[in-house]
Amino acid sequence: MLTSFTTLGLTGLVQKFATSPTSQFLVGIMGGVENTRSIHHFAAIVLMLGTMWHIVVFGYNFFVLRTSLSMLPGPKDALDALQAFLYNVGLGKLVGFGKTRPQMGR
Repeated sequence: MLTSFTTLGLTGLVQKFATSPTSQFLVGIMGGVENTRSIHHFAAIVLMLGTMWHIVVFGYNFFVLRTSLSMLPGPKDALDALQAFLYNVGLGKLVGFGKTRPQMGR
């Protein structure tokens, strides 16, 4: 997905800014504007298929295997973020979180 996203970004930008000398050079390397568009469309299809694959795997793991969603943030994470923010701006001791850096879970 990272490669297809990068390819989409590169081929999309050279089409958007077609008058730029850098874009004209890159389009020339890719074999012209038609090849650039074909590469862009192919990368879009790969990205969509990769996204669908991840959604299917997530759905299978969550609904069939009943895997927990431990990576999703919860209320404790919001409190930890607030404590870390207040500590970093120097306001932690004013609101009662103390002078030490907040301790967080995994």
